[in-house]
Amino acid sequence: MTAHYARTWPIVVIALALLFAQLEPEPTRTLPWFAAWAVWIVHIGVGLALAIVATHATARWSVLSAAPAWSRLLVGGLLGSLAFAPLALGFERLFPMPVESPPDDVLDHWAEAGGGLALVAEWLQLAPSYLVSWALLNLVPLAPTVIREPTAAPARGASIPPVVEEVEEVEEVDARNGDAPITPPPEPLASSFFERLPTAIGRDLVRIDADLHYLQVRTALGRATVQGSLAEVEAALPEAGLRVHRSHWIAFAHLRRVSKSAKGWACELRGGERVPISRRRLAEVRERLGSGFVIDPME
Repeated sequence: MTAHYARTWPIVVIALALLFAQLEPEPTRTLPWFAAWAVWIVHIGVGLALAIVATHATARWSVLSAAPAWSRLLVGGLLGSLAFAPLALGFERLFPMPVESPPDDVLDHWAEAGGGLALVAEWLQLAPSYLVSWALLNLVPLAPTVIREPTAAPARGASIPPVVEEVEEVEEVDARNGDAPITPPPEPLASSFFERLPTAIGRDLVRIDADLHYLQVRTALGRATVQGSLAEVEAALPEAGLRVHRSHWIAFAHLRRVSKSAKGWACELRGGERVPISRRRLAEVRERLGSGFVIDPME
């Protein structure tokens, strides 16, 4: 389970189970309150866990890699609900509801017929509430907690990475306005990305890690969770850093060196963190950083 779901899944499951136990729906109406709550915890917890698994499994699909976050969420929710329908039907068989009237609509007739039609009817009945619960689970906090954790300065004598040269900013003067400086327009993609981040953590990026349809963004001042994909980061910040793994992007400004150990190749950041480099990304890392910067202590 990813970091985001590890935090939110228990809260959503417990809250929804409390709501269902309080409403006393037919399947658990005859049970003691605490027993009904426990049953709904299992029922809802398993259902949402299936959506998490489905979302994680589809994260590698190339057709979804560049898709908006909401569409990836929708696919995961639909697949999770399809997988949960047989379990929900079994749940109803375990806690049957008393029949008070004959079936009066198509879904009731399908449920009574059994087999595949009963499964379809069950899925059509549970899908709306299931997707609403899935949406609740994926709400991103509007005010992420900013954790102050300044990056440590490089040790004396440590090698410094080939950071992109800092060019002195020169104000251009508009001849039509005399001494009024011209402000170059911001890059649309980069501006759109930075607008998602809390102002308190600044824009000095250190690393960005993918967490399914979320990004764990780390800066020199703190960290935050936002929706997005590393494909968007690559497109928005092509000169600021490099994607070194399916789940990791690092900023050149905080890169200390690239080295190989028994666990494989990794980027070492100035704060001492090691970010793994995948085999398929190694050639690109060598090309962007240069062979002189790649250190192999095992040779």
